[in-house]
Amino acid sequence: MKKAISSLWFLLVILLILLGGEIPLPVLILLLAAAFAFPIFREFRRRTEYDERQIQISRFSSHIALYLSAGLVLFVMIYKYIAKGLPLDTDPEFYMLLLAPLTVKMLINIFQNYEAHKAAAVICYIFGGGWMLFCLLEEGVSLGFLIHSWGFILLILCGLAAKKLPAVAGTVILILGLACLALFIGFANPNIYVKIIMFTILPFPLMLSGAALVLSKFWKKAE
Repeated sequence: MKKAISSLWFLLVILLILLGGEIPLPVLILLLAAAFAFPIFREFRRRTEYDERQIQISRFSSHIALYLSAGLVLFVMIYKYIAKGLPLDTDPEFYMLLLAPLTVKMLINIFQNYEAHKAAAVICYIFGGGWMLFCLLEEGVSLGFLIHSWGFILLILCGLAAKKLPAVAGTVILILGLACLALFIGFANPNIYVKIIMFTILPFPLMLSGAALVLSKFWKKAE
């Protein structure tokens, strides 16, 4: 019975998409959000009704579906741009569809494989180093590079201090994440897809890492 109910989720999503034009937009958004919240919520609770084989099959199919979706987005991008001869920055929604789920998957993998301080450090090195490289390519070795990358240098230093000073490093990382969020909310580009991309590749990882470091101190006390 539970397997049948779980399978109905796919039919519900397809039905909502097919009937989307007949349903008011706010209602459609709420229904789709509820439909997708069900399998996500299921992953975060203890699944005592399933054996290891069933859980493994579910996660394997999710991995395949994720990479198949990413591959299809890439195929549409390449086919569309080659056919029309458009520059690759024409449609930011394609970049959003690629970056957002793959970034979330990477963050989940990091936090599941490492303790809070090490996970936060890895994220600081990846995103701080990545943005510093971007600034270096834009500005070269110059005063402009130091001005634009000082926050990312601070981020890498927080990664180095994450183990010995988790509360301090976490607070600084959290402040940097919130500052980036405020900056991107007021970003001049009104395109919602661009804002989602910017949120995914900087404020979200920083706020997640900072919160994990700050809360790790309380988790240890609770244990």
